[in-house]
Amino acid sequence: MTWDVFLAGEESVLLALARAFDGQDPTIIRLSNGFALRATALDRLSDPEEVRTLAEGIATSLSGTAVLLLSAAGPIRVSHLEQLREDGTRNIIIQPEPATMRMSTHLGSLVVRRPDGTVCSGPKSGGSSAQVTRRSSGKRLCREGP
Repeated sequence: MTWDVFLAGEESVLLALARAFDGQDPTIIRLSNGFALRATALDRLSDPEEVRTLAEGIATSLSGTAVLLLSAAGPIRVSHLEQLREDGTRNIIIQPEPATMRMSTHLGSLVVRRPDGTVCSGPKSGGSSAQVTRRSSGKRLCREGP
């Protein structure tokens, strides 16, 4: 079974690596839809997860080489796999990257209440200073101070 492991990265870097690895094993070839990594070690495998794992190791090595020799700005990663079947058809195996979420917020305010529900005054609320202690210490939550 033949595998094409498509690589993602800077096109100029992938093109230079394709030229450097021409006729080698592993090799990088330029196809109409991108750059693909091919290796006999990959073709011996039938499980897509095993293929991806091995290919990611090769891509990591290529990425290090690209940074050192070609001044690549970003890493080379495995984009997706294509399994070339004997009847000429292809199985395309994708693995979406985990979603990330970023959020920002403003700093909140802290209100310290006494056990009777009254608010301890602080420098911003009442002009006097308040000392806040942890509830787990057994001390009062706030103590009015000068």
